[in-house]
Amino acid sequence: MSIRAILKIEKLQKDLKEKYTINQSEMEKIAEDMANKIKVRTRLGYDVDRSKLPPIKSEKYKKKRANYKKKGKLSDQTTPGRSNLTFTGQLLDSLYGKSYANNTFTIELKEKRDNESVTNSEVTIYQELQNRIYFGFSDAEKKYLLRKIIDIFLRKG
Repeated sequence: MSIRAILKIEKLQKDLKEKYTINQSEMEKIAEDMANKIKVRTRLGYDVDRSKLPPIKSEKYKKKRANYKKKGKLSDQTTPGRSNLTFTGQLLDSLYGKSYANNTFTIELKEKRDNESVTNSEVTIYQELQNRIYFGFSDAEKKYLLRKIIDIFLRKG
């Protein structure tokens, strides 16, 4: 292979890397956007499969939530009888997106909760055992993410 061909291949590799790389600032925006998608979907009462979250059946628990509302401790994102994983609001408020330099991002939970001995991870595990699976992306959210990435590549195009 000639030196000229090698240089063209190296230039092509560099061009492709630039064109198909998302900078960390753009990835940070995507990560936060996707974390917000999970929060909104869950607060609307839907799980990761876009099915309604199981209803709150316990009248005792509904009364507890009503008492919290009277004391101003129930999240303003819910009502005493609404199943949307928003009792105090700490679990969903703790979700955030984090980007990395290698075109990746994660959605993470801040572990610490205000004035509570349990962590947000423990609350998430408990919710999953109750068939309230919120942490992840629905098919619609995955399609949205793909469209966002394609739009970025087309803008670079």
